Amino acid sequence: MKLSVIVPVYGVEKYIERCANSLFNQTLDHIEFIFVDDCTPDRSIELLQSAIEKHHDRFTACSWTVRIEKMPQNSGPAAVRRHGLQYATGEYVIHCDSDDWVEPDMFRLMYETAEAEQADIVVSDYRVSDGEHIIRSMKGCQPPPSGGGQRGLKEAFINDLLRQKFAWTVWNKLFRRTACYKDPFTYPKAPMGEDLVIVLQCLLNGGKMAYLPQTLYNYFYNPDSICHVDSIDKLMSIYQQFKANTDIVVELLTHNSSLLTYNSSLFTLKWYAKKGLWSMPYDRQRRKLFFEAYREINNRVLFCKDITLRDKVKFILAYLGLFPKKELKSF
Repeated sequence: MKLSVIVPVYGVEKYIERCANSLFNQTLDHIEFIFVDDCTPDRSIELLQSAIEKHHDRFTACSWTVRIEKMPQNSGPAAVRRHGLQYATGEYVIHCDSDDWVEPDMFRLMYETAEAEQADIVVSDYRVSDGEHIIRSMKGCQPPPSGGGQRGLKEAFINDLLRQKFAWTVWNKLFRRTACYKDPFTYPKAPMGEDLVIVLQCLLNGGKMAYLPQTLYNYFYNPDSICHVDSIDKLMSIYQQFKANTDIVVELLTHNSSLLTYNSSLFTLKWYAKKGLWSMPYDRQRRKLFFEAYREINNRVLFCKDITLRDKVKFILAYLGLFPKKELKSF
């Protein structure tokens, strides 16, 4: 198979047909589609099976295969992708979220780019949509300098990901399976920031990266699904999840021979993790936790160009204990 497409399925009965129809209208042959049922409580799988039957003739004509696997229990996207990966046999792997959709030529263009460039990783642009209107179009990464080719693109991209200049999502990235998913492979510990853990390892493991400056993926922004965080416990959980995955990234880069290349960007990522505590009322306990988190960067905050003046002022006030007991995000 040329390509394995891994799709987690949970609670998407309103959107799974749109996603499946876009997948089954691809212009690339020899694709295997791996849908993983994360114990969805709705009709998502029933509707998916209907879409598969509807496109049955295309599977034969294009030499496609499809399988639906089921998780033993609800486990979240990272575990589902890991589960799906064990069934993948394609030369390349790509992920798709089941409430999103892709352009008809996405997989063919990304595959052809990988083959032409002899690249292990291909990154494309994407758009954010509410299903009817385009909210904004987004670059997948920074194009290489004019006339400079793809050389150095991956190194610059990793730095940009750590600085959160580009999305670290898995779904607009094609990976050569055997090159990028090498053992040992560390999987995320929690949902927040999970894609960064996966994408970073694929980039470090893989060889050449290529950028395809075409908008091929449609990310569905659903304001109704946004969780309204209304308690300190939830905010603390979000902070702890992102901090746990940031710890994994720090560990991965600490043991990587190119650590010095990414040291400055890793500082910025640690800062973003610390900042998670600023979304909560600021008391003595959280002040202590804030300064102990990655405390090695505290004496460099004021000199970091990636940190805004506003945040530097916040940091000084926090250091002096002058913040009021209210949410710092309102500052």
